[in-house]
Amino acid sequence: MAHNSAGMEFGSGLVMMCSFGDLTDIRFFSEQKIKPVILIDEQGKLNQSSGFLKGMKIKEARKAIVDMLLATQHDRLIILGDIFDRRSVSEKTIKSIVDILRLEKEVILVRGNHDSVSDRYGEISSIELVAHLLGCKLVFDKPELIDNYYIIPHMFNQEQFDAALAGVPDETTVLLHCNLGNPFVTGAHTLNIATEQINDILEKDCDVVMGHEHTARDLYGGKVKVLGCAFPTSIADCLGGDKRALLGGESIQTWSSEDYLELDFADNLDDRGRHFVSVVGTCPQNEYASVVKRIAAFRVKSDAFIIKNNVRVPEREKPEVTQEVNSFNIVDVFLSEIPEEFKGRVQACISQE
Repeated sequence: MAHNSAGMEFGSGLVMMCSFGDLTDIRFFSEQKIKPVILIDEQGKLNQSSGFLKGMKIKEARKAIVDMLLATQHDRLIILGDIFDRRSVSEKTIKSIVDILRLEKEVILVRGNHDSVSDRYGEISSIELVAHLLGCKLVFDKPELIDNYYIIPHMFNQEQFDAALAGVPDETTVLLHCNLGNPFVTGAHTLNIATEQINDILEKDCDVVMGHEHTARDLYGGKVKVLGCAFPTSIADCLGGDKRALLGGESIQTWSSEDYLELDFADNLDDRGRHFVSVVGTCPQNEYASVVKRIAAFRVKSDAFIIKNNVRVPEREKPEVTQEVNSFNIVDVFLSEIPEEFKGRVQACISQE
């Protein structure tokens, strides 16, 4: 469906709608007659639209979802990468994860790109420490076939990842941690599976389940599932609207975009009970240092999970480049600064070049 808000020269050319993100979103939301679903009431509790989470506050609902996942009847839990946001985390965080994952079932951890190994000799990553403390299986630096699951962790480079994809066995469930069909992925920090590679795997009568990408997708008639994030892990995640997760065979809403707030830096910095806050606006360069200090103090007193400084400073006007600058010759300056006896040899070297 064509729409005048789509910028064909920008990105995918599709309209991105975030319900109440800005006036463009509100206008699109209204003209398309999309009915809003309010999940959080005035007391900060989830309402009847939240299914079994009704009456809970945000933190209680998160715990309830984790408890439901852990109470499933499956005898194996596979975590498909990025337990942590960085390679090394605090001992307190590691202990909390270990306590959660001490289960009466098999646990398999898979290395994601944020669980990357340290370059420093003799140092292990936090995911390796968690696996050691739990005594569980860790798929770390090479593919492994466990029963009917062919698990490919985050590899050290795209070439190794491509080789692992080429070796996928027939009639398996392939578990990956990568981007899907993103031609702009570069470097070893994040990897990509191309559409042609997906097609080759599906021809082997395989199913594919993917971690890493933050937006959940169900593709190829359900043969390829991108798990996505049930909760935001960044301000960018908040801009995509509400979050959902598949629990007990039912798709439920796990996070509402109403938990996201944009604040102008010039206003009173108050999170208003929201957990994801973006501080925005444009300030003069000579005031930016004080704005940074205010946001730092706001972070200390706030209970928000993420407070991002998105305040912009106008670019300085670039000075006009004169002809004199354009004709500046570094060789002449260099020759004028060196002793006279060296100038002949330097000029001879330059002439040879």
